[in-house]
Amino acid sequence: MATEAEIRGAERARLEGIVAEHGTEREQFQLVLSGVMRSGITLAQYEGAEPVGYLPPEPELLAMLARRVERRVRLKLPAAECAGEPPTPCCSCLQTALDEPGDGGKRHVLRRATALHWSPPPRPEPVRPAEEPTPVPQEALAESQEANESVEDPLPKPKPKPKSEPPVRVVKHFPRWNDPHPDIRNMRF
Repeated sequence: MATEAEIRGAERARLEGIVAEHGTEREQFQLVLSGVMRSGITLAQYEGAEPVGYLPPEPELLAMLARRVERRVRLKLPAAECAGEPPTPCCSCLQTALDEPGDGGKRHVLRRATALHWSPPPRPEPVRPAEEPTPVPQEALAESQEANESVEDPLPKPKPKPKSEPPVRVVKHFPRWNDPHPDIRNMRF
């Protein structure tokens, strides 16, 4: 007869196997990190001088991740965090929709994920400066004027615009006690 500890260990191993097989990379990493946070590791284990061994994850996190993965597999959804096409790296809409209570079908989960989806706002198109017409070489202009026998200035130069001066800034100065005055005894404090 199996003991209660053996039964719990077998159930934990089954749940870890489900997450390891069908879970996303982030879910697998969450299990490892929860084991490290729960049990802790030494500096020698961190540096690789000693083997880390098995670190049991937190039971609540393991149960939550296993429920999410089982529901994802049952509904035949992809092992992804985002349901967007293409998936947004910082969005976890599909995971949140799978974690919600209820036994909705695939359509319900995808509809909920679409409502929770976040994507960055579209980037505006870059404004390109208007292209200036290419200047015509002076020789070509001179030849066309000789054929017409009229000499005109080929490109009139625009008149320079007068530079507007900035308005004068008036700074009001109220006398202070430390300003140089002819007689400081006449100052009011």
